[in-house]
Amino acid sequence: MEKCRFKGCTKEVFKNSFCEEHYGEIIASIRIDDDLTGRSAKRTKEELSWLLYLQTLCFKIGSMFGSVINGYQKLFNVTVEDASFILEKRADALLRGGKYEGAASRYEKIMRYKADDPKVLYNLGCAYSKTGKFLNAGKCFEQAIKLDDKNKDAHFQLGLAHLREEKYQEAIDAFNKLIGLDPNHVGAHYRKGIALDKMKNYDGAIASFQKAIAINPNIAKIYQSLGFSLESKGEHSEAVKHFKKAIDLEEA
Repeated sequence: MEKCRFKGCTKEVFKNSFCEEHYGEIIASIRIDDDLTGRSAKRTKEELSWLLYLQTLCFKIGSMFGSVINGYQKLFNVTVEDASFILEKRADALLRGGKYEGAASRYEKIMRYKADDPKVLYNLGCAYSKTGKFLNAGKCFEQAIKLDDKNKDAHFQLGLAHLREEKYQEAIDAFNKLIGLDPNHVGAHYRKGIALDKMKNYDGAIASFQKAIAINPNIAKIYQSLGFSLESKGEHSEAVKHFKKAIDLEEA
């Protein structure tokens, strides 16, 4: 007699490796996640959805054994690849939902199995940034860029991490690399201007803000920052013009 796949259950299989009781409980509560479509050749979308539904229990079991991945493997006959995929889906959901500490802890566990995955590195860096761990975030973005140097988002986030660490030249270098990939990246020109202003390079800052405005003339904060840089140079009348423009855009 084939036994139910659920750990500890000795009942006979009813359908899809589960007994009638557990099959009914799972099916009643499943939410099929569209993101799972086609993601695993080894398991069907339905099977992976069952595993996702039971993730809370898996996390508890994982803690007992010192590893979330082990929790999945001990609850079901799953591969490390499947288990880490399930954990990554949970981490992604936590990141989207603003649960950054939880997301970071799960991405850290995934890194044990997917240390060379640029997406996981990037997401871990984003989670670190949201929790104020900018140094750790920068290291993640740097590793992600080594694996995929065309990743514009990673270059941008690396620049932001350096900026928040007050490493202004490193921030400028990161934004310059991004501008090399995408000359019309408004955010890169704007944030480069912020870093230049912090270094008291007001001419450079003004030039960067003006480039950003040339690409998109409808962002109030860029005019405001341009006004501050002009004010720092003593160009009061020009600064006032840009402050007024910023107010007009905010009130529009």
